[in-house]
Amino acid sequence: LAEEKFTEKYPNIYKHLLNYKSNLLARNQAETGIRYEWYCLQRAATTFVEDYYKEKIIWGLISGDWNFAFDNEDTFISSASYFLVSDEISNKLILGLLNSKLYRYHYNFIGEKTAGGAFVFKKTTIEKFLIPNDIKKASSLVPLVDKVLILKKGNSKADTAELENQIDLLVYELYDLTEDEIKIIEKSIK
Repeated sequence: LAEEKFTEKYPNIYKHLLNYKSNLLARNQAETGIRYEWYCLQRAATTFVEDYYKEKIIWGLISGDWNFAFDNEDTFISSASYFLVSDEISNKLILGLLNSKLYRYHYNFIGEKTAGGAFVFKKTTIEKFLIPNDIKKASSLVPLVDKVLILKKGNSKADTAELENQIDLLVYELYDLTEDEIKIIEKSIK
């Protein structure tokens, strides 16, 4: 049944793998004493494989830019990437927070960079970001994030600076930052 579904959903990949079936049949038989299907490229972690089919936030391990992306198209990511799925808090709310200037500023105190200055977005670092206590108030970020996503999807060069500025202002408000604190952040994040 799984192989049938695989051939229906990914016919080109299945056809390609058929060229290597004999080699694939000979591997991994003794890894755990459990036989995997010949077409499996890697044993999936059953604890989270269904999360790939949910809306999620994705990011690369190393990036020269501050960019967390929203995915609702069942994207599978490379091993040098991470994803976050929340069933309790809106993923779009979290996306707005992660892409905010405040979180980028805070990263300077909790994260690390490569020798060349690129961000190293480890899972353990991202987990250190705090979610505001007032989720209901924080949810006001979602319509703004939706607008940014719509504009970016239709035209990746769309100017979303004003919407992103509104998101930043809401995030500052969520954390009760003073004008002086906001100035420090704004000055350091250009």
